[in-house]
Amino acid sequence: THIFSDTVVAPTCIEHGYTLHRCKCGYERKDQFTPFGDHSFELVDSVAPTCTESGRKDYLCAVCSEYKSENIPAIDHKFGEWTTSFPPTCEQDGKQERRCSMCTKLESKAIPAQGHRWGAWVEQVYASCTEEGIKVRQCSICGEIDKNHIPAIGHSFSDWEPSKTIPGKYERFCTTCGKVEYSNYDFRQADKDFLIEGNVLKKYNGTQSYVEIPSNITCIGGFAFYNCTNLISITISNGVVSIEEYAFKGCKNLNYVSIPDSVATIKQNAFSGCSSLKSIFLPNSITTIGDQAFEECSNLLSIVIPNSVTCINKATFSKCTELEEVKIPDSLTAIGGRAFEKCSSLSAITLPNNI
Repeated sequence: THIFSDTVVAPTCIEHGYTLHRCKCGYERKDQFTPFGDHSFELVDSVAPTCTESGRKDYLCAVCSEYKSENIPAIDHKFGEWTTSFPPTCEQDGKQERRCSMCTKLESKAIPAQGHRWGAWVEQVYASCTEEGIKVRQCSICGEIDKNHIPAIGHSFSDWEPSKTIPGKYERFCTTCGKVEYSNYDFRQADKDFLIEGNVLKKYNGTQSYVEIPSNITCIGGFAFYNCTNLISITISNGVVSIEEYAFKGCKNLNYVSIPDSVATIKQNAFSGCSSLKSIFLPNSITTIGDQAFEECSNLLSIVIPNSVTCINKATFSKCTELEEVKIPDSLTAIGGRAFEKCSSLSAITLPNNI
């Protein structure tokens, strides 16, 4: 009978594992086989990774010389501190840079411009009554000079007084520059005819035919000249912004109106019933013309609507029986009901595409 001694042989990458039974007589047999084992890899070469390229490790199996390679990802840059390479100015961006200590890669970023640091305005040329002035300021960082205009201050006139040099005339002078103005109009009497609250002309109580609105007025109030049948001419001072409702209604002998380019609004019935008014100039400052503003101006021959107006309101020119010509601007987008009702002399009217 064989007397076996057992030896377990481990598997390799090219041979199965097994159990060897060997007798003293030299007889042997194998059984209990196991699967192939893993390779016995050994590192034979390597390439270190950089900031921009991956690295590599190479291996060989000591048993079967099988080869394999492992990829090593690229590593991050190792940047230094940010340094300023170009300082910012008041108007131009600056620049900062930093460099990688491994691959010398350079990164940069902008430093926003810091803007001017202006000092106080200083008048370089003083404004006069009619001429603009100039003011300047300086940046404390770069020294740049900034200029701006100062509006003319306008005349500061004295009260109207009888002229000492021209009989029958009235005069006033500018207390700033000495400019003298003359007029045939007795403003001293006119001032007594006006009821003024603040800068609003509330009521005209006079009987003069030729009237000039005082220069400090910004608004002609509602019914201010209502049914003033003696009124023939009215000169509205520059500075008036609004002509309120019924301001000149029923002034049937009014045939001249001077509207300055400061007026923005003519309200409802402002000139209705001014039957002697043949023409009126509307400046481009006007944006609003109210309902029935010129109703029953029966002798009005023509009217030019300024480009600043976008809407002709209800019955604005109703019963203007002598109205022959109306010039409508391209800015107009709407015409209210009865705007030209009973304008029996109006033969043609051209409407813009914006209506």
